[in-house]
Amino acid sequence: MTKATNKLSISLLALLMLCLAMAHAAHAEDSFTLRYKAGNDGEYALTIDGLDGTKNVYAVQLELEFSGKYPDVRLIPVDSSVYSPDVGATENNGKTYLKIYLSSLSPINDGASLVLGTLYPNSSDRFSMPSTATLTLLDTDLSPIAGANGNTINVRSVSGNNGGSSSASRNSINIQSSLHGTVQSSLLSAQVGANVQLTVTPESGYELLSLSATDADGNELTLTPERSGVYSFRMPDSDVKISAVFTPVTSDSKLLFSDVSEGDWFFGAVSYVYENGMMNGTGDGRFSPALTTSRAMIVTILYRLEDDSAPVSSGFTDLQPGAWYVDAVGWASAKGVVSGYDSSRFGPDDAITREQLSAILYRYAKLRGMDLSASDTLESFTDAGSVSSYAQDAMRWAVGSGLISGKGSGILDPLGNATRAESAAILMRFCQIA
Repeated sequence: MTKATNKLSISLLALLMLCLAMAHAAHAEDSFTLRYKAGNDGEYALTIDGLDGTKNVYAVQLELEFSGKYPDVRLIPVDSSVYSPDVGATENNGKTYLKIYLSSLSPINDGASLVLGTLYPNSSDRFSMPSTATLTLLDTDLSPIAGANGNTINVRSVSGNNGGSSSASRNSINIQSSLHGTVQSSLLSAQVGANVQLTVTPESGYELLSLSATDADGNELTLTPERSGVYSFRMPDSDVKISAVFTPVTSDSKLLFSDVSEGDWFFGAVSYVYENGMMNGTGDGRFSPALTTSRAMIVTILYRLEDDSAPVSSGFTDLQPGAWYVDAVGWASAKGVVSGYDSSRFGPDDAITREQLSAILYRYAKLRGMDLSASDTLESFTDAGSVSSYAQDAMRWAVGSGLISGKGSGILDPLGNATRAESAAILMRFCQIA
């Protein structure tokens, strides 16, 4: 082979290697990436980018390795319908290893992106995200998706920083030990105003008797039921003490309704409104917690609470003469508690929305001379802009007073219909602050 031939062969080989390198670089730009955004409370919102938008993801396994000891690090999925087993972190040689599992019966990605949820280090020590992670994605047949079968992916900050850290001032959340049950907090320390979730797990044969959260001065904080066994509160500007008491389940305890069990988040509220004569069942021993609540029903409940039986004409033309709600609507209209859709239409059988319920309770509280100073900006909710103008003050008061909380993932749902379970919980909380 001549020298010219050798030089040509070397040049072709170099060109081939360059092309391969360029192809690899192009593929790397389209590869999977774990992106994170550090929040004000030391949490990290995690999203996987670079997915093939035509493929649906039904399960995820993400492995992370952190420098330092973080035994309480955990991830809360963004979607409550996604199954995520509670897998603890492991430590070895000064490092923390965490495996995150997510699975669902429906696709959990949105095209090329997959929002995992929020990672909580649960530590006051300096914390940084790793530069790489190991990712596995499964399709509907639980078969690995190409390029994400235990592959190493890059971890990058949304803001472009290489490894975020949190050093903001935080106060501690101290959980007192309890017999026959446990309480776990989504955060071990938090800044003022942070939303903290408590998960209560009684031992078999026991149930929660009481749960309290108090600040450093002994003031009790408002605990909002989120779902079965889960409560939340806003972090004050001090350390917080959490106490729980569990009691044996009595063998003679009877359920009020066949479709309301003691493990349901609304069990206490349903018991309260039933025992106080505010709401009854729907027949056949059922409460029907998922059904909607009508506007006439809410007004009638308040009418009974006020015990003002003087009949008053409302002027609404869509009320059935002699109907069970006529006097209540007349009273509420005369007192300014309701105003109807217009001067002639009330819509007694219409399902009441969350913002309508808030507005009615707000006006009723004003009628009774209650303190209306509690208020929330609603900025933490992504759909705050959908609150109607007439209900702005009422919704801010309802959220600030703890009557209404979000539905998860930053959703307030002001235009959504209030279910009977939600109405029972809101009415119970209203009576407790009245």
